[in-house]
Order: sequence, then structure tokens, then C-alpha cells
Amino acid sequence: MQKIRQAKKLPVKALLQEINLMFARTMNKIAFDKHMNQNREDRMYRDLELPPKALPPPPPEFGLVETPPHDFTRVFAAFCVSSLYVRSEVIHALREIRAECNAVLTRCIYNVKPTKAMKLEEFKQTQRAAISQLAFDLQETWAQNVQKIVVKYFADVGKGWFDISETNKESYNYGKIKKMLLVASFLMQDSLRYMTMDSLAAFTRMIEDRRPEEIVVESVSVVKARSKRQEAGVEESSPREGTRDSNSLFVLDLTRSPDDKAFQFSVSPATFLRAVIEVFEKGVVQMGDVPQPEKLVLPHLFKSQPKHVLASVNLDERRVQEYRRRIEEAITFYVPHLDRFLALFDKYLEILQLKPEETVKEIEQKTNGSAASDQLKQMAEDFFRREASLLDEIPDSTTIGAFCLNCCDIKRFLAQKLHAVGNLILDVIAQRFRDQCTQTLDQFRGFYATLKKRPKNIEELTEMKTFIGDIPAKLERLAFDIKMNLHTFAILEEFKYKLYVEDHNLRWKMFGSPLETLTLMAETEKSLEKDRQVFLEELLTQQAEFEETIKDLEGIVSSFSQYSDMSKLDEISENVLSVNARIELSVQSAKLHNAREMLFGKPATDYSRVHQLKKDFAPFSTLWLTAAEWQRSKVQWHKGPFEEIEAGAMEKQVYGGIKQLHKVIRTLKEKGFENVSSRAESVLHELEEFAPLVPLIVALRNEGMRERHWEKVSEAVGSRIGPGTDAFRLCTLLDLKISDFSEVIVATGELAAREHLIEK
Repeated sequence: MQKIRQAKKLPVKALLQEINLMFARTMNKIAFDKHMNQNREDRMYRDLELPPKALPPPPPEFGLVETPPHDFTRVFAAFCVSSLYVRSEVIHALREIRAECNAVLTRCIYNVKPTKAMKLEEFKQTQRAAISQLAFDLQETWAQNVQKIVVKYFADVGKGWFDISETNKESYNYGKIKKMLLVASFLMQDSLRYMTMDSLAAFTRMIEDRRPEEIVVESVSVVKARSKRQEAGVEESSPREGTRDSNSLFVLDLTRSPDDKAFQFSVSPATFLRAVIEVFEKGVVQMGDVPQPEKLVLPHLFKSQPKHVLASVNLDERRVQEYRRRIEEAITFYVPHLDRFLALFDKYLEILQLKPEETVKEIEQKTNGSAASDQLKQMAEDFFRREASLLDEIPDSTTIGAFCLNCCDIKRFLAQKLHAVGNLILDVIAQRFRDQCTQTLDQFRGFYATLKKRPKNIEELTEMKTFIGDIPAKLERLAFDIKMNLHTFAILEEFKYKLYVEDHNLRWKMFGSPLETLTLMAETEKSLEKDRQVFLEELLTQQAEFEETIKDLEGIVSSFSQYSDMSKLDEISENVLSVNARIELSVQSAKLHNAREMLFGKPATDYSRVHQLKKDFAPFSTLWLTAAEWQRSKVQWHKGPFEEIEAGAMEKQVYGGIKQLHKVIRTLKEKGFENVSSRAESVLHELEEFAPLVPLIVALRNEGMRERHWEKVSEAVGSRIGPGTDAFRLCTLLDLKISDFSEVIVATGELAAREHLIEK
């Protein structure tokens, strides 16, 4: 044991310097010989003479190498004490452990050979799966395999240097099994470190190799990139339209903002950078949990050490930080180019912010007149043309280095907006076609309804003939409408617009309506000739009956000169009203017969007797109606409540009656009807007696009369009168002889009226 401790302290610095010097000289000799062999024809070296190569030493006479005399037993004993390779189990175990470690060197932490471009989440899931799978294999499979190898070869060794059943920690520290497990740990740590560094380098190369030297974004469909392979003279073909470049690593969707105001990427480039760095760091950190073989082979000696793992690569190491910096630089390189590509879509903002329904509504309001269909057709063509141009301009995908920009969704969305506007315009054209056809057909239906209506008299028959005479001119005007409607239908068919069966029926119905109208018009004209003869016969019959009616009225009017009994006033007034109605009806009938005679082309019959009859009956009518009205009003005014008297109506009736009766009396006397004129004079006398009271009643019934005015009137009369008093009637006022105070009453009424006007 003492010799082993001393051997550990032997200096090795001089030995290392000698080995490094020999290595450097050997490498320089190899590099020099290679350079001279490749440049033999170079003028610089053509005259250069090198010393001849040293001859190899002659082969030994014997196949043994002479060794100086030494104590083999002592040396071998020291070798057995110092070396692990004194048992075949050690050699076999380390050989298999090295094979396991070599197998680990072929593994990679990350998935560095993606078969397709992936979206960010898919990329993260793929890399996490690769990291988790390798971490599981290292922690479980690899470490367990090493443990099984050690147990397989040393389980039956028994007590001694290589006892894996050792329970004493101090004995284990001085035993060779610890050194053997330490060698295994070093082999595993070296494999783990080299595999980790190779994985980091491969992951970095995966990002960097897809970065071109230069990117020129000319348009949304033309993106030129100069890669290292192109600089070396290797021609690269661009990806076909609609396919994703196999060299791309990430798929980035071009989409729109939630408010449809701008374009944006589904994931920002900064998010991609954070995700890649996160995957990078996660791979390094996950490799730090591989347990050491000591912990697995002798768990009973390391219970107090919960984390006994292999030394692994640290995130703070210089090479790791360099790889991270290179990845950040590679991803950041794309940011300005992605922003420039996104800015190219600003010219499509108008389409993005387009609202099809509102746009078409504005177009519909602006397009009117006979050329509206052609204008709408032109607008629809423009939108469909813009849709086709947009589909050609925007590719399904564009590659910018490691990023495959997916434009399918935004391209489809923009195209659908333009297509929607075009279709809505066609809907407007179709609806206008339906409305215009309906309006045109409504006019034809109006023709049919009028032509099918049977006239009831000569007036309607004449109107029908006039209507039929105007039909040709109306058909000429409708022909233009039909032509425009058919032109609109042709526009819809040109766009292969889906029309309903009803639309086709409207078209053909409208197309055949003029002929149907002319046919019905001819049939109606034949029918009207027959109806005209019937109406003429009816007119002759009615005129004969009318003559009898006139004679009857003449007898009735002449009999009114005998009426003079005022006690039968109500009965006489009713007869007067009846006769007036019959005379008025006769006047209208006379006019009607004359008008129909003109329509039939016959000379007008003289019905002046009817007008003379009306003139002759007028005095009798005025007398008896005025007398009857005065008789009723007189009683109502005298005995009824004073507040219910309509002063204006009373004034009109009294003064109007006096005026009319003067005319009646004069007419009756001229005709010699003395008996009737005397009755008129008696009624006139009553009205004239009542007339002086009218101003008084008008003054008292003034709506401006207030309590103060009534007090003034009461003071003048000498008795309390006014609304609210008992027996406030005209007969009571006449008993108080109010006519004696007419000046005061009229003056007070006028004053009340003026004050009332001011109050308003």
C-alpha cells in the first residue's frame, strides 16, 4: 500500500512534455511531406533539394527485443499491485462497457434530420420527444447495462480487490473495484460529453446550414436566396408551387389580426428564437441526470448521497455559449427579411378590411338607370379579375431560409372576400332582374285584369275602348323594358349564375306577355261591340221611364201652391225634403242621359224642364223648410237652458231666414200665390220681431263673459242673472225686459270679448 501511495506522487510533467514534443514533430513532418508531394511542379520548390530519407534500420536477427537485466518477480509483483488488468473479468467488463459507450457516441440529443418543415409546436414536441427518449435511454438503459456488465463479471469473484459485495466503505476506497468503477465512470463521462457536444454542434449546424448568405425579397412570390452551395457552383432548384421546401425547418403561417386591420405571422420570430433556445438548453440540462455506476453496483454504500450522477456539459461552458450565440445569430438573421416580406402584404390591406355586404350595398345605391346591369356586370368582372390576379400573385408558400411561409390560408381568405363581393353583385343583378320582371309582368297583369273586366255601362265601355287604344303605345314602352330584362338575364347566364326554375319561368312569361296581351285585346274588342248594343237599348228604356218621372214631379210641384195649413208644418217639411231629393236625382239623371247620348254619338235630349222644375219649387222649399226650422228653434231657444244656445247659429238662422223670406214673398206674389205668401209673411214677421234680441243673446253668450261682467249686467237689469242662477233661460230674461238694457248688455259683451282676446 505504501508503494502505491508513493507511485501516485511521481512527477509526470516531464514525460508529458516529451510526448507532446514528439507529437508536434510528427505532425509537422506529415504536413510538410503532404505539401511537397502536392506541389512538386511548383517553381518555388522545383530546385529545392531535400536531404535523403533516412534508411530504415535493418531487421533484427531475432524476433525478440533485448531487455536489460531486471528483477522480473519484483516488477511483476509491483505491476499486479498497481494495475487493474490482472484479471480477465476486468478486461472483459471494460471492453463491453467501452462498446456501450461507443454506442452512445452514435446517438444525438436532438432530432437533427427532420423530414419536413414543422410548425413551432410540432418542432418543440418533436425535439422534446427526442430529448426525453435519449434521457430515458441513458438513465435507464445505458446505466443499467453498465451495471449489469459489472455484476455479470464480478458477482462470483468473491472476497478481495474486486469484491462488489463489500460493505465497508474504507475497504472499498482502497480496493481495486473502486478504481475499476472510476474507469467506467470516466469512460461514460467522456462518451456523454462527446455525444453532448456533437449533438450541440449538429443542432447548431441544422439551424445554420439553412441560412443563406443573402436574401432578396422582391415580391410576395419572388424571394431570392444565395446559399453556400450556390457559391460553390452547385445549382439549387426552387421549390415547386404548392409544396414546402424540404430544406425548410419551420412553418410560419401568414394570417390576419383579430380585428382584420393588419397582417401578422401566427407566431412571432422572437417566439421561434425563444423556443429554439429553450430546446437547446433543455437538451443540455436533461443529460445531467445519468447515475454513476458506483450508485447502481453498490447502492448500499451510497445511501447518504441522493444525487450521484455523471459529470455532464454545463450551460456556462464557453463552447456551449458559443453554440447558443451562433443559433441566436442564425435565427435573428431572418427577422428583417420576414418583416420585409410581411410589409409586402400591405397592398392587400384594402381587401383584408373589405366588408362585402357594406361594399355591395354602397355599389347598389350608386348604380341606377337603364345601364345599371352593365355597370354591375363590369364591377363583378373587376372583382373576379382581382381574385384571379391575387391567386396568381400570392404563392401557397414561400421559403426564406429555414422558414417556410405558409400563405394558403390568407390567400384563400382574401380570394374569398373578393369572390364574395362578386357573387353578391351577381345576387343584386339577379334580384333586380326578378324585381324588374315582376314590375313588367304586373303591368301586363293589369292589362289582363282590365281587358277581362266586363263593362257595366257605356261609360266603362268607352273607358275600355280608350284603354285598348293606348295599349300599343304602352307595349312599345314595355318592349324596351323586356329587352333590358332579357339582357340582364343574359349577363347572369354569362357568369353561369345559378338561377331558379322560377327565374326561367319569369323570363319566358315576360317574353310571351305582349302576344298574349294582343290576343286578349282582340277578343275584348269583339265582346265590346255586343255590349254597346245592349247598353244602347237600356238607355232608350231608361229615358222613356225618366219622362214619366218628370211628369209626376211637375204635378207634385204644382200642388204645393195649395199648402197653407201651418199646423201641418212638420208633414209639409218632410214632403218638401222628399221632393227636393227627387228633383236633385232627376237633375243628375238628365245629365247622365245627355252624357251617354254623347258617348253613343246621338244628339242630346232637351231636359230643360227638369231645371225649370227645380226653379219653380225653390220658393216653396225655402218657405216651408225655413218655417219648420224656425218653429223648432224658437221653442228650444225660449225654454231651453241659455248656456246651450249657439249664438252664431242663431244669428245666421234669423238674419238668413229674413233675407230668404223676402225673396220668397216677392216671387210668390209675382206668381199670384197670395195664400202661400201670407204664410210666408207671418213667419217673416216672427223673425223680424225676434231679430232685436239677437245682439243681446250674442253678447251674453260671448265666451269672454266673466263673473265681473255678469255682475255689471245684473246691476243694470236690477236682478241677478248669469250662469248658475235658477231658471237661467231666454224666456226668463225676456220677462226681465232685457231689451230695455240693450246698450249696456251689448257694450259689456264687447268689452268681455276684447278682454278675452287680450288674455289669449
